[in-house]
Amino acid sequence: MPRKGEWNKVVKQYLLEQHTVEPHSGWQNRAEIEIRELKKHFRRIMHRNRCPEIFWCYGMEYTKEIRKLMARPTLDWRSSIEVLTGETPDSSEFLDFDFYGWVKYKDVKTTLTDDVSLGRWLGVASTVGQAMTYWILKDNGYVIARSTVRPLTDEETRSEEEKTAKENYMKQLKEHVGDFDSDLINIDSEGLNDVLSEPIFLNDDLEILNQEPSETTSGPDSLLNAEVYLPHGDRQEIAKVIGRKRNADGNFIGRKHQNPILDSRIFVVEFPDGEQKDITYNVLAEYLYSQVDSEGNQYRLFKEIINHRKTKAAIDKADQWRNIPKTGKREKKRTTTGWDLEVEWKDGTTSWIKLKELKETNPVEVAT
Repeated sequence: MPRKGEWNKVVKQYLLEQHTVEPHSGWQNRAEIEIRELKKHFRRIMHRNRCPEIFWCYGMEYTKEIRKLMARPTLDWRSSIEVLTGETPDSSEFLDFDFYGWVKYKDVKTTLTDDVSLGRWLGVASTVGQAMTYWILKDNGYVIARSTVRPLTDEETRSEEEKTAKENYMKQLKEHVGDFDSDLINIDSEGLNDVLSEPIFLNDDLEILNQEPSETTSGPDSLLNAEVYLPHGDRQEIAKVIGRKRNADGNFIGRKHQNPILDSRIFVVEFPDGEQKDITYNVLAEYLYSQVDSEGNQYRLFKEIINHRKTKAAIDKADQWRNIPKTGKREKKRTTTGWDLEVEWKDGTTSWIKLKELKETNPVEVAT
């Protein structure tokens, strides 16, 4: 397959060796996992703020910038952009605003007066003007860039006059761009993302899979730089595999073997506080493989509940009572059908879980 473009010229000039993933095997690329979470995070923001779908591009851009600034436990509670550049990012442009939130802005027509206009905030206009310039949505559906912007005060939020102004704004906006599509909330979260399927072996591959393994194998250690939850003191912490253990002569201790029982290697893992610990391959593999799924993702340990949603299967208020024929009394129906909770896991991913299932496994977290 021929290669084209400037990157290919660089590869040829510096004799770089490239490593690519197998076709149709997206789970091999860690970036695919972040793209999946970006889509889910974007959809969560659009639903929470009931933003019309026509402004999806502003929502996606906002979500992308927010995720760049988020501290991650797997990065020692630093943001990804800080790890990449080595510089502390500035998040001041996002602190006072929420996506599709109400704001007051200074329009060109009111520059010489104290009048301000009502609008909705759609993110940072990084390609326009100076710092602190924002995208503002007007009631006619047009998006403009303005630097004199502020959120609504508590007094304005409670004001009846402002409530009327918001209603008129939304009425005008709906006529130009339409309304939020509430049916999107009921779409299964997994359906919003590309499915990363497991590899399927064809019949021609069965002969290779059934071959007897050789006694020993060679090559780079697949566990190098792997992260795994290990006991550390009185708690579980993420430890990183930093290499093989060596003896006094500098040689590796143990030998690699396709049969895990006969694998005698010893690895060195490092905890977030810098402490290092020796661990045998058998123990490390037991912890690692018990914490990953079929795609190699970390086993999801519960962190917190971050969102909830009501599906069409939920009982309406008008149908939540039923009559008991024998006693003639009314009894409230007790059911969790139609309610889902969004859970954030220790590895930073999120997923929707039925309330019925989560209350069985995490009753305390659901109750609080």
